[in-house]
This record gives sequence, structure tokens and C-alpha cells, in this order.
Amino acid sequence: MIVASLLPTIVLAILFAFTVTGWTPIVATVVLLVLQAWFVVTLTWGPIAPGAGANARPVRLLRTEEGMGYARAGVLHAEWWRSTTGSALVTGREAHAYVIWEHPDRPTGQPLEPSLHRLLGTAIQSRAQLGRAAAFTTRLRARRTELSPNPAVTEEAEAAVTEPALAQWPPNLLALLRSGTAREALTFVVFREPPRDWPPPGGIRIPIDPDRLPATDDSRAPVDIWVGVPLAFTALREHALLATLDCAATVGLFLHDMQLPAPPPAAGGPSHQCVWSRFRIGLLDDEIRLLGPFLRELRSRLASDGSASRVLVRTSSQGSLHELPVGGSPPVAGGGRLVLASDLDVVPMADHSGGSWRVLAICADAHAGLEYKILDALADRAPGLRLAAISHALLHGTTVLLLLCHQTGSYGNLRVADVLAEKLPGAGVTVAVDEWQTSAQLGRIGPDPLLRVRARSQDRPGMLLDVLNALRPALRTALPQEGDPYGGVWHALLTLAAGRAATARISVRLKVGEDRVRDWDDAEFGGIERDARSRALRATAVRQASGVVDAEEYGAPENTVITVGLIRSLPAVGANQRQAGFTRRGRAVVRGCAGSWCRRGCGRWWCRRGAR
Repeated sequence: MIVASLLPTIVLAILFAFTVTGWTPIVATVVLLVLQAWFVVTLTWGPIAPGAGANARPVRLLRTEEGMGYARAGVLHAEWWRSTTGSALVTGREAHAYVIWEHPDRPTGQPLEPSLHRLLGTAIQSRAQLGRAAAFTTRLRARRTELSPNPAVTEEAEAAVTEPALAQWPPNLLALLRSGTAREALTFVVFREPPRDWPPPGGIRIPIDPDRLPATDDSRAPVDIWVGVPLAFTALREHALLATLDCAATVGLFLHDMQLPAPPPAAGGPSHQCVWSRFRIGLLDDEIRLLGPFLRELRSRLASDGSASRVLVRTSSQGSLHELPVGGSPPVAGGGRLVLASDLDVVPMADHSGGSWRVLAICADAHAGLEYKILDALADRAPGLRLAAISHALLHGTTVLLLLCHQTGSYGNLRVADVLAEKLPGAGVTVAVDEWQTSAQLGRIGPDPLLRVRARSQDRPGMLLDVLNALRPALRTALPQEGDPYGGVWHALLTLAAGRAATARISVRLKVGEDRVRDWDDAEFGGIERDARSRALRATAVRQASGVVDAEEYGAPENTVITVGLIRSLPAVGANQRQAGFTRRGRAVVRGCAGSWCRRGCGRWWCRRGAR
């Protein structure tokens, strides 16, 4: 059909290619044009036209719908996909992880009290970079008027910033977890570049695979769970923390971080007779359905063995607390109280029968349920080991466990590294610290108020060090009659999101009386925040002006956010608690009707049996 439709045109072209005279070309042209027209009419309306005839197939019509179909491409715009893509882009970059144990017996001339500020100050990259910083001294003094038209401000910035900026190259941190007692501290830290002359005494390097993607991401909605256990230390096998980890591992939930002891979440009578452990679980949109079975299993386990006195759940960072009944003391209404460092010091909680303390730092390749497997292996081989404190986090694709355990009587020669190598072969477990200590070596902390510091900034070298450098003078300004109120970092956690945003959660001890800060309000906190942020921004600006940090690569420093506040327990949960639900995006909402979760109307917010 196609050849027949083209034949008239081809024959006409052949005739014109030769010299033909007379009426022959004219007649041939007319005949071929008529034949071409007949083919067009036949193909359009004739018997061979598409769709012609009773048994002919209908013509296929293509059309565009009014609404474009973006459903399949919606996953590309999800938070999980953005986070995963950002993590994949940095896969393969080297990272250098260390575990540092600061203790009084290490060979150093520094003071006995551990200091995160001093530890980070020893992380120097290279002599060449120090030379670049030292050469900046002359340029800074020559360009005082360019940096600031106010000479007083420039002199203050030079005195407060230039010395630490020139004395060391600031470390570029990818992750950090720190916990300790009055005289000892364990720190897990990950650097982007290897520091010179590291690790310091008491440190060990942890192998990290640069090709491993992080086990979790920021797109997961956080759910916080507090479990209150009796003050007396419990054997690891019977501890409520192990039961909680077992339930999470059974359901398949990822644990972001956990802390024992944690600041009391609720005020009132029962909060004073128990020690709280906090668990933060991350949920994706399709994992929200697992929360109900997890809470039901957790309630059943804790109510049956009586290992926990209270369980509280919060389904959003700004949401209210909800009681999960486990048969303990009923909630008592009351206002939030100030949390002191002595409330979280586990050394005085031990009985007077003596015993020894075991300091452990364990790192492994992260996967769901690994925390439970590690503690379960320890409970099997060391039944007399009682859990006193633990700090855990998933950092840079690594599960980090910092533990402090107590044991009475003889502890034998059991090595944790041998136990985990036997129980978890191929898990990449590294036992960085496994030492026995006494109560005198751990020390005891005083009734110091705890200051909560939250810092968020674009990832850049010296971010955390700048915040710590700025916080001490800011506290001196807020408390001028107390000398140096900065008492050191009690607990710290720094994470780096896929979008190169560094977030730090820091707890700082204040060496002042409780009555000096009990009545602080937003005015005092706002002054400290503005002062600390101003000093930290000046430090970053000076460093970028010197060329030590590439301003084009790391961006402007004005996006740094610092918030401070005293750590207080939240108001206790009342009897008329509201019900918690979830939106499709995984964020928590508050529902006033129990039937929103349970069609039977049982009034239990955690019960999802029969939920829609």
C-alpha cells in the first residue's frame, strides 16, 4: 500500500529526469496526479480506510489526560529518597573513627577532670595548615578596619578567636558520642580527615568501611520511650532495657539512640524512686503500623516480669507524654523540677557491699537488633554483671555502645571481645575499652544543674569547638559573680545529616547552686544564646577570612542556630491523658477520642486492635 501510494510521484520524477517533448509529459503528469488523488481518497474514505467495514478493528486514539500522572515519581521527592541520595553521594569518602577513654590513670600531665574542649583541641591536621593559620596573624591585624569598623569589637574577636584558631587546626567532625562520670569519660568521635599524632593516650582507632551507607536517616519520625526501673542495679538478663530492645528487634524497628540514666521525663512522686532509660525509635511512613504491636508486646513483657515501674511514650518532639500501664505506681500530677547532675550519677546508687565497675566501649557495623544481640551475649556469659549506665547511638553506619556495669564479688578473667567474637562472628565488632575500675577512680558528682545546649549549623571545620569556645564566656557573662560556672560536658551527641547539616545535643554541668538558676526564664536563656552565637559566628568568620576554611565550599556562617535551657522534668501525666495517633506522613497528632484508635472504646491509646 505504501509503495502504490508513492508510485505516481516516482514515475513523474523519472519522466522529468529525461528530455521529453510534445504532449507526452503533460498527459503523463495529469494521469499520475489523478492516480495520486484516487489513492488519497481511497485511503481516507474508501474500503481500505482505517476502521472501514463491519468487522474492522476500531481506530486507536491517543489523548492526554487533564491531570498528569506523577504518582510513580512521587518517591523521588520523599524525604527518605533525598536522604538516601545524599548518603550515596558521600559513599566512599574516608572517615577516621576513634574511641578515647579519659581516666585519671592515663599518662598525661593534664588535670584529672575529663574535658571535651581539651580533647578536641588536640586534633590538629598538619603542620602546613598550621603555617597557613600562623601567616594569618599579620593579615588579621592589618585588616582590622575591614573586618569590623568598631576597634573594640575587633580586639575582642581577636582575643577570643585568634588564639584558638592559630593554636590548632579545628577538627571537622562527622559524628560524636560522649558520656562519663565525674573523673572519667568515654568518647566516640569520627573525623573527616585524620588528625596528626592521634589518638592520644587512652585512645584506639576503630575501622570504618567508607562504602557502607548509614543504617538510618533523618526522614524517620522519632518516637521517644522512657522506661523507669528501680534504683537498685538489676542483672543484665532481668533488666527492662534488654526486654525493650528485644521487643524492638522482634518487630524490626531501628533504634536511633538510647541513654541510661536519662533525665526524668515526668515530675511527681514516682520519678524520685526510679532511674529512667530513654529510647528513640525512628519510623518510616510504612513502619507506623508496627508501633502498635511493639507497644502491646512491650507492655505485656514489662507487666509480666515486673522489671519496670513506669513507661511513658511521646510520639513527637513537642507532643505530650502518654502513660503505658505496666502495673507500677499511678501517675502523680505535678510541675517540672530541675534535674541535677547528681540525679544521673550512678556511682552513689551502688550498694555499700563494694564490688568493681566495668567500663566498656563496643563498636560494630550497624544493623537492626544488633544492640540486643550484644547485650544478650553479655548476659549469657556474665550473669553477675549488673547494668548501671549506657549511652548508645547509630553514628556513621556504626553501632556505638558505651557501658558502665557493676559486679560484686570475683569477676574472673572473662574478656568481652572473646565472647562477642564467638557469639557474633562477621558482625565487625570491636571492643575498644574493657577495663575494671573502682568507685574512687570514677568519682562522684555534685548537685550541679544541667544546661541543655542544642546547636545546628552547616557542616564546617570547628563547628562544635566554636560552640564550646563561645559557651564558656557566655556563661561567665550571665553569671558574673560565680567565677567560671562552666563545669564541663556531661553528655554529648553530634550527628551529620545527608544535607551536610551538623546537629549537636550537649549537656553541660553548671558549677553553681540550684537556687541561682532555678528562676531563669527566656530573658536569661535568650541572652546566653545571642552571646554564644555571636562569638561562634565571629570565630567562623575569622577562620573563613583567613582562608583556613573555604567559604565557597562551606557557605556563610549565619545559619548557625544555638538554643539553651535548663534540663527539667516535664509535668507528670494526668489521669485524663489524650490519645496519640499518626498522620500519613508519620508525624504525631493528638486525638481526644479513644475510639480513634480502638473501635471497642476501651480508652487505651496504645491499643490498636480493631483500629481503622
